[in-house]
Amino acid sequence: MSDILTFSHSLDFPLSPLAQTTPDPQLRALLSALLHTILFHRALGQVRPGVTTCFGTCFPAVQDEERINAIVDAAVELALQHWDATQSVRLIVSVFPSSIGYTASTAAAAPSGAGTDKVAETPQPQSQHAASRLKTLPISWISSAVSLANQAYTHGYVLSGYGNTAHGSAQASPESINKSSSSWGRRDSKLAAAQVINQEREGGQLPFERWIVDIHSVPVQTEHERSKYQSISRQAASFLAATIEFADKFKSNLPAIIGSDLLPFPIRISALPVS
Repeated sequence: MSDILTFSHSLDFPLSPLAQTTPDPQLRALLSALLHTILFHRALGQVRPGVTTCFGTCFPAVQDEERINAIVDAAVELALQHWDATQSVRLIVSVFPSSIGYTASTAAAAPSGAGTDKVAETPQPQSQHAASRLKTLPISWISSAVSLANQAYTHGYVLSGYGNTAHGSAQASPESINKSSSSWGRRDSKLAAAQVINQEREGGQLPFERWIVDIHSVPVQTEHERSKYQSISRQAASFLAATIEFADKFKSNLPAIIGSDLLPFPIRISALPVS
């Protein structure tokens, strides 16, 4: 498939003077929640729904799944490396057709850590619509999320449909996730993306879908200044509503599910600095 379906969203993260020199635990929690939400939408096997709370908003997650937790934790660490250098970061979740036999899901790392695992190929039940799946969560947050999203400003939300995108990622096998200590050596998102795209094209490993989320820092000195910006909780609600709409609107574009894995489609998470 030459065209890549793309979800794109952007959030502004209020950054206090102290947080500019010390990692903000709330940022770590936000990055984790965003990634868990996306992976929940692409976990089409037998899912144990759960929630993770961040900024007063309940995000969906796959409950007690060590592999997903490891992928998310590794990706968050890589994202924080870029954040420390640029005070912004781009998360890219690339979803590949299972037919390429590429791999189990992985978190991004340097190309030298690349590795693969086969995906099981046994029949998989038809997946439910995103909104229906979310209703199985222990906390009903959909209506409030949509309500808040309707009141909020939409920051960079684009349903681009089919279109050739120019974003890429690096990879690591699940076994090497904990050994990865660095991402791209140069803090240049265009260079990093170009390197990855060339790798994907050479290896014939193009994703059929990408979820792109940019998080930008917004320096604030006082609570009054902080109030000028859209609250992060409303941005989170807008993000949730956008993921539900995207997952449902383009559900028919998913390739055939040929595996019984919780994540039937190989997934790769990247973290790049935002230019």
